[in-house]
Amino acid sequence: MLFNAGYGGDLIAYNITTGKQLWTYNATNVGYESPYGANYPLLTATIANGILYEVSGEHSATQPMWRGSHIRAINAN
Repeated sequence: MLFNAGYGGDLIAYNITTGKQLWTYNATNVGYESPYGANYPLLTATIANGILYEVSGEHSATQPMWRGSHIRAINAN
């Protein structure tokens, strides 16, 4: 599988052989505190034992800082 996460707040898994999209995870409901829209931006921190660990963050934080950011553990299967 190939995983793609980003500032749009979507984590998408693709079949590396066929290119078919397998599943999507959405980090929703940041409200109006983020400049990126309704989703929390996602960054893959690490992958271990079939679990993707996703964090939220950005390179130049706005003030006030947005709330509700979590470390997410997502089963890759």
